[in-house]
Amino acid sequence: MNKLISLLFLIIINLIIISAIVDINYQSYQSNDIIIIQDLKENEKLNLKNHVNSDKIDITTTNSADNSINNFLISHQHTSNFKNNLFNDDNYNNNIESIIVYFNNNHLKGKFSKTSSKYPTLIEPIIRIVVNFKDGSKEIQMDEFSTIKTMTFNQTLNICKILESVLDTSIQPCSSNESPIFDNLLHMGLIPNTMNPPYLTNNNNNNNNNNKDSNILKPINDISIKRQRIIQSSKFNKQENEKSYLELFNSNSYLNCLSIFNHHKLCNSHKVSYSIENSYDQLLGFTLTINKNSIEFNEQTLINTNKLTIKYNPISTTSTTTTTTSTTLALLNADKSKEIYKLENSKASKLDEMIDNIETTTLVKDGDDSEWVILKLDHLVKKSGFHRELVINVTLKSPLRDTVPGVCKIMVLENLDQGIFVDRYEVDEIERFGGPKVVIYQLIDLEKPSTSSTQNFVSIIKQFNTTGSATQDIQLTLPIHLRYQNPLFSDNGDSNTFRQSIISSPQIYLSCEPTNSVLNNNDNSNNDNWNLITNYNLLLDDISKSISINVPVGQLNDNDSVKFYTLLVTVIGSILVIITIFITHKKNLLQKKK
Repeated sequence: MNKLISLLFLIIINLIIISAIVDINYQSYQSNDIIIIQDLKENEKLNLKNHVNSDKIDITTTNSADNSINNFLISHQHTSNFKNNLFNDDNYNNNIESIIVYFNNNHLKGKFSKTSSKYPTLIEPIIRIVVNFKDGSKEIQMDEFSTIKTMTFNQTLNICKILESVLDTSIQPCSSNESPIFDNLLHMGLIPNTMNPPYLTNNNNNNNNNNKDSNILKPINDISIKRQRIIQSSKFNKQENEKSYLELFNSNSYLNCLSIFNHHKLCNSHKVSYSIENSYDQLLGFTLTINKNSIEFNEQTLINTNKLTIKYNPISTTSTTTTTTSTTLALLNADKSKEIYKLENSKASKLDEMIDNIETTTLVKDGDDSEWVILKLDHLVKKSGFHRELVINVTLKSPLRDTVPGVCKIMVLENLDQGIFVDRYEVDEIERFGGPKVVIYQLIDLEKPSTSSTQNFVSIIKQFNTTGSATQDIQLTLPIHLRYQNPLFSDNGDSNTFRQSIISSPQIYLSCEPTNSVLNNNDNSNNDNWNLITNYNLLLDDISKSISINVPVGQLNDNDSVKFYTLLVTVIGSILVIITIFITHKKNLLQKKK
């Protein structure tokens, strides 16, 4: 009875906290949009045409007369500034500096044959949430001899309420229902700032990361390095239909109202001033950054068409707050030349001066002979039970150039969900006997169950020789361990006897600097310049996706049976021990009498 009263009390307290959260006012006083249109075909130039007495602007190319299809890369950068504090600044979120939602949909089964700097080509789509806290905040503290703790319910509550209001989708722990997109934010792990989250590449795209070495991916196991909370969705990899995932973001959510590809019929004053009427062929990705007084949004899409149409959307609002808006259009030709236009109402006027804050996209064509190429990638788990081995087999093709050093290093970055961990003492011992170097980016409690543990990133580093062959076959092995799951009560037979733990598809990095060190005696991995490999030459059927591991779950409805048989076996075992002692003692007495 006392437990029931305590539970009801906690529920009431949490409901009071949730109801006390003020709805976020997204009425900005200033907004700025930059639309960048890049032609991916060579020897062509973009042309702009204003329509008379129309709210539309057309973008074509020099060969549009023959109705040929062109490849347009569309980048959109949006910034909204607010007078109010978007974080409400209460006791549980006054340490938050920013919240980032990052979605990279530029994957191997997509239609984009290049890799962009902000959305590099990956094996599978990924979505990450990163929370950047102030220096010294307890949410990111990691003592040398303690382990990382999961964030409390109150610490994560305001984070997920802000995200729910922007994304218009349920997220745990705010919602009791499990999200089809995001993992429970209570399982957010830690990652060093030097890894440039959320991108985890050597491109300095994270404006919130002020570390001077943020453009270099460094494997650092150092408690003095500032860290950020991060969680990577392990559910999106299960989505068989990509469009079904994208539709989970409601059409009138604040996120979609910032997009130039939304029709904005339900967005009211939150919508952007201009939209593109063409439907995109592939969304390469988006990045949403929520700061205390601003929201930054970036999206990138691929459109195959012979004409782009930009439409002006007048913003009508009943709010007393006046929003100052500005929109810039940049046309990037294949010859690297730029044309900058100012969009005002339904007209575009050319500007002579250059705009400094236009972020150009660096493109790398997949299969380029001057870059490393992944020819084969096997990603599998061996052994059974709670103690297994993750095996990665990689076949690399060396670039056709003479500048590759004779010794390189490969780094495989793995994301393990809260049900899987790596024992740092075990991998350190393996390294001492010639095994690969393993870097764990946060301290890990080996005894915690899955429900109170966090996700974690782990890197496996191995040195290899590049001379003598055009291809390199590399195998890396990582011992992993499964955590115990919380038991459950179920009458559905065997349907709930297992829970799945997920190992996401890996990211592969190489370091081939001329000054590359030798791992055994002069380990200088912290200073290596790691570059993400985005070139793949794999058959689509051979793509190694994320791994799902079935972990047995205890059944509470078997509790009485387990108690009975445990007691029965204990009693029988005790009786057998007593009988054995009695017989042995009797034999000893008989021997003494003889």
